[in-house]
Amino acid sequence: MFILPQMLSQQLQDLEADRILIKNVLVAEPPKTVRYSLTELGYQASEVLDALTRWGHQSQVVNQQMQNNTEI
Repeated sequence: MFILPQMLSQQLQDLEADRILIKNVLVAEPPKTVRYSLTELGYQASEVLDALTRWGHQSQVVNQQMQNNTEI
């Protein structure tokens, strides 16, 4: 999977505006380094997204098993 730098930048800005991420700019030494970290809201959202991801994977397995049983 590939994401354009402009799209990544826009997504990070959106997540920062929504208070999901905190942007930390470190300028101690060139080049400038930018790090992002999750806010409390971001951690809460990640728990929901993790559960949704697990459900999606389990659903794929069940659907594949059902499809395999009907092909026999």
